[in-house]
Amino acid sequence: MYQLSWAVNHGDNNTEDFFLFMDTIQDAHEYVAILEGLDNLQHWTLSMVLEGSDPDHAEVYMEDPDERMEWRHNAVAIAQQGIFDAEDSLVRGRQVMQAFSLLPPRVRDEELFATVINLMSHYVEDPTEAARILSVCSESLHKVWAADKKAIH
Repeated sequence: MYQLSWAVNHGDNNTEDFFLFMDTIQDAHEYVAILEGLDNLQHWTLSMVLEGSDPDHAEVYMEDPDERMEWRHNAVAIAQQGIFDAEDSLVRGRQVMQAFSLLPPRVRDEELFATVINLMSHYVEDPTEAARILSVCSESLHKVWAADKKAIH
């Protein structure tokens, strides 16, 4: 769900504020195009609704992949605004886990591979170090799987 807000200037410091709720980002962008054609438009703002007293206004349409992608993009952009530079490793770790929680519950193997490689390319500059980290991850994964099997039997 999106909220589009705008103000029109009627002159003599007489501005009037408006808002609409939109179900899709496409609807919102189409309406913005109409607004930008107004002669007396003072400004507009397009926002994703995070919370509201009306549950319908805070709804995320999970069946809409464009909206899910927009939510993830915005959440990661917010998370990257300095928090990853925090001195406290717990704060950094929490932000990383929140970013990962934005991934869909199940991704295809190639999506998972692309995500891991994308993260590595942004945070590890040395290819040898990247290979070492991935090797350690692989070894750790084998240990986790072995422990799971042992716990089940």
